[in-house]
Amino acid sequence: MADRSRKTIVFSEGQWKWFSKCWGFTKREVDVLRLVCQGKSYEQIGKDLGIAHSTATTLMGRVFKRIGVNDRLGAVIELIKRSHDTP
Repeated sequence: MADRSRKTIVFSEGQWKWFSKCWGFTKREVDVLRLVCQGKSYEQIGKDLGIAHSTATTLMGRVFKRIGVNDRLGAVIELIKRSHDTP
């Protein structure tokens, strides 16, 4: 049986600030993106942040447009690629 456990991707505070500056993320978009990097579902993110899961989905849709990807995995991969460019 395949391992379906979720993996957590950790970035430093400096990297998060750089990502925000680079792509113009709002604080809330960063909050949602951090939780996506922890492997959480939109429903879990909504509960953690006290927002509707549809709001989490909408915020991630904005993130997708800003960084030019189509899904959560693409967003995380792009962050990993760009993390090597951070100061």
